Amino acid sequence: MSCHTVLLALHLMGVAFGIGASTILDLRTVRLLYGRPVTEQDLAFAGALSAFVRIGLVLLVISGLGLLLWLWLTDPDLLANPKLHAKLTIVAMLTLNGCLIEVIALPLLRSQCGRPLFDGVSYRTQVAVLAMGVVSATSWYLPFLLGIARELNFGPSALTILTAYLGLLGMGIVVALAWRCALYRPGGQSAVTPPRA
Repeated sequence: MSCHTVLLALHLMGVAFGIGASTILDLRTVRLLYGRPVTEQDLAFAGALSAFVRIGLVLLVISGLGLLLWLWLTDPDLLANPKLHAKLTIVAMLTLNGCLIEVIALPLLRSQCGRPLFDGVSYRTQVAVLAMGVVSATSWYLPFLLGIARELNFGPSALTILTAYLGLLGMGIVVALAWRCALYRPGGQSAVTPPRA
């Protein structure tokens, strides 16, 4: 088995772990956006799935760097592919977002155990957490789609792809905020209690 095959296998494993775990975690978290209290089961679920996301991200980054080195040694012309540049930028965003989730979103989830997710949480923090969820979902699926879309090789510029990416993020955040405003009803209240500043 060649070095390239091993790196590619690790890369695909990282994508599978990341997309699978983050999708299940996002779907599980969506239930909390209706306003039901965070439970110990939610915390255990989030902890286990977050570990898989971290493993997936580590595998993705390490194998990705290995594949870049392999390209540099075997076919450096492929490193000029704009699609590759866009993919690297998105994975960098995914990595940064993962760090923010570890520092902000998961501690918030743990602190809200027994209470609705956004109970007593400032609106700014609510927006940040929702944005992290959108960035996570978009930044896992888009690099995967870019990786399999060979027709985009040396096609649209990296700027075009990243502009589309930012557009998807913007639309996703708007939808998430609209969901929060329309459906978040902690304790079955008819209106959302304004959060503390």
